[in-house]
Amino acid sequence: LGNLYEKGLGVPQDKERALNLYRSASGLGADHLLYASTLSTDYVPVQEYQSVQQELASEQQRSAQLRASLANISKDLERESAALSAAEQELLQSRSKLETAVAGVSTSAATTGSAEEQQLLASVLTMEAQQNDLESQLQLLRQQNGELAASQQALVEQLSSNERTRNEQQARVKQLEQDLAETRGRVSRSEQ
Repeated sequence: LGNLYEKGLGVPQDKERALNLYRSASGLGADHLLYASTLSTDYVPVQEYQSVQQELASEQQRSAQLRASLANISKDLERESAALSAAEQELLQSRSKLETAVAGVSTSAATTGSAEEQQLLASVLTMEAQQNDLESQLQLLRQQNGELAASQQALVEQLSSNERTRNEQQARVKQLEQDLAETRGRVSRSEQ
C-alpha cells in the first residue's frame, strides 16, 4: 500500500502517507510529524537557486555596462556643454562686432566715399553670415545637448531599474539560502 501512495498508482501521490505506511508495517512507530516537517514544502530546488544566481550575475553585469555607458554619455554631455558655451560666447562677440560695424557704416556713410562704404558693407554682410552660421551651430549644439541629456536620463532610469531588480534578486537569493539552510537543518534533525 505504501508503494502505491509513494508512486501515485491508483491513488493520489502522497509520500508522507507512504512513509508512514512503511513505518507502520515495519513497526517503527508513528513519528510522521517529524517526517512531515522535512518534506519538500519549503524545499528549495538547486536549479531554482542556481537560476536566480545566474540572473543576479547577469543583472550585475548589465548594471556595470549601463554605468559605463552613462559615464561616457555624461562626458559627452560635458564636452558638448563646453562647446555650446564657447559657441554662445563667440556668437555674443560676433554680435558685438556686427553692431559696431553697422554703427561704423552708418557713421561712415555720411562722411566717406562709396568705395569705403561698400567695403564696410561687405564686412558687415560677412559678419552677418558668420553670425548666422554661429547661430545655426549653436542651435545644433543645443539640440545635441538635449539629446544627450535625454539619453543620460534614460540610462539613469534604466540603471535604477536594474538596481531594483538586482536588489530583489539578492533578497530572493538570501531567502533561498535561508530556506535551504532550514531544510538541511530539518533533514539533519530527522536523520538523528
